[in-house]
Amino acid sequence: MPRIKFFPSGITAEAAEGEPLREAAARAGIEIEAPCGGEGTCGKCLVKIISGKLKTHGGFALPPEKREAGFALACRASVCDVDAEVEIFSAGGDGRFAEDEISEFVPPDEVSFLIKTLTLAVREPKAGDGFSDFDRLVSAVKNFVSFDGLRIPLPVLSALPETLRASRTHTLVYYIESGILQIVDLLPRDEIDFYGIAVDVGSTTVAACLVDKNGKAVAARSEYNGQIICGADVISRINYARKGLHELRQKIVETINALINSLCEESGADPSQIYHFSVAANTTMVHLLLGINPEYIRLEPYVPAVYDPPLLTAGELGLSANAAAPVYFAPSVGSYVGGDITSGLLRLPPQSADEVNLFIDIGTNGEVVLCGGDFLIACACSAGPAFEGGGISCGMRAASGAVESVEIDARTGEPRFSVIGGEAPKGICGSGMISLAAELYRKGFLEPNGKFSGESKYIREKKYFLSENIFITEQDMQNFIRAKAAVFSACRTLLSGVGLSFGDLKNIFIAGGFGRYLNLGDAAEIGLIPPLPCEKYVYLSNSSLAGAYMTLVSENNRRLQAEIAKKITYTDLSAEPSYMDEYTAALFLPHTDGGLFKKN
Repeated sequence: MPRIKFFPSGITAEAAEGEPLREAAARAGIEIEAPCGGEGTCGKCLVKIISGKLKTHGGFALPPEKREAGFALACRASVCDVDAEVEIFSAGGDGRFAEDEISEFVPPDEVSFLIKTLTLAVREPKAGDGFSDFDRLVSAVKNFVSFDGLRIPLPVLSALPETLRASRTHTLVYYIESGILQIVDLLPRDEIDFYGIAVDVGSTTVAACLVDKNGKAVAARSEYNGQIICGADVISRINYARKGLHELRQKIVETINALINSLCEESGADPSQIYHFSVAANTTMVHLLLGINPEYIRLEPYVPAVYDPPLLTAGELGLSANAAAPVYFAPSVGSYVGGDITSGLLRLPPQSADEVNLFIDIGTNGEVVLCGGDFLIACACSAGPAFEGGGISCGMRAASGAVESVEIDARTGEPRFSVIGGEAPKGICGSGMISLAAELYRKGFLEPNGKFSGESKYIREKKYFLSENIFITEQDMQNFIRAKAAVFSACRTLLSGVGLSFGDLKNIFIAGGFGRYLNLGDAAEIGLIPPLPCEKYVYLSNSSLAGAYMTLVSENNRRLQAEIAKKITYTDLSAEPSYMDEYTAALFLPHTDGGLFKKN
């Protein structure tokens, strides 16, 4: 069999002729990032053929001169019948996010987890009474709880003889679903510690919060979604799922389990003490976590397999916790408006009946909800990965080495920039792109159509150079303009649909990790958001995780979330004739209608 040697690691792997290069690398423990999902459009999986040969299948992101110089895209290359040596190039980034702030996660007055605990005194066995150990347990439970039936996990049943005889009192951990009492655990003591976990499964980032039995958030962590190497956005992952559904499910389970292990190490908790999960995720992420083919989400009539999954168990999903722990999923309301949004809406402050607000979650996907006294109207737009650094020549996620803000000399075009972590720049992240675009436009080096203009040594060959190795192209800028146009036009479409404008809004709530770094002035300069007074904008932090926490600790919030989901009217922008007109009009800096961006 042919042998492929990967540099700089020096790892060698045997591969079958015709095997895709990325698969050969993955078997060798080498993950090659492909944010476009293997479509050959992002260029992030660039490799150089040092010796031997590979069979290449094109790829729009690879210009002819690169191919002639021996470069290839790993997602569009396969093994030939000879040995080869290839060098792998990284897009940069350390794959680490700061911990989410959890100080705002305040337990309600009455903490009500889905799971309950009950202290029992099970009568001792007696010869000749005809009662088994299981019968005695059921009889004891019936003294306190009414139910139509009872289910017990096999591990708990297997240990039942020893458990009942180990103590005179016991703690039953259970929940009731559709009249059936579901036993989670039975412990031979009357005081136990237990934990729940709230999880926000984002396309780019997964965040989790560990909560003790009193509802207190004791630790929180976040990490990149391991699926990123298979595609940067939901569409590319839906495409990837045609051949790699099991791989996508495995990667998200591994990501969540790594977070669980980190949370337990930090807090001293044992994974077996985790008895409840509350998960918020978009519709596609739910399908991939459950191992359900998401293909029909993107095919007309755009009907997913499930909007509101039934309670499942940690064991069924492969999560590192008590196997019988119930997993609650926030309900989705549309193919592209999921449980992350119904969770985020829980985070909104109380609103009066006569006010109208806008909720925007800006990320790889953009979701918008118009919130009135008696209505909720939601839509989603495909912003693409530009706000996360994807689809940009030197783009990267917001990690150490990423350019996050830029200032440009109006006379020379010389850039001055700040870098996350204070180290040498490796690339530019989403907030850096907003800052750069705004500065270039503001200082006269960028036309409204995204083309560079003016005389500067930093502009050459249709590129603007931040340094010798970090640059953006006119194509990058136009990709970015399309992303901002998608978000702004989604907002305008919802507002115009009910006869309102931005001026009618009391507040615009901005959610998502990206919003934390959003410079409002720069964002308005390029036409991502309207130039309203700053006090009208309210940042909600990770509202999806906050909502998952709220449903974890409160039965009232779980009911409220169900009511919110039923109340939302989902608008499919692809079926709205006005959306494309709005989108086309927004494909300029800041917009073709200059009146929209007159500063107050």
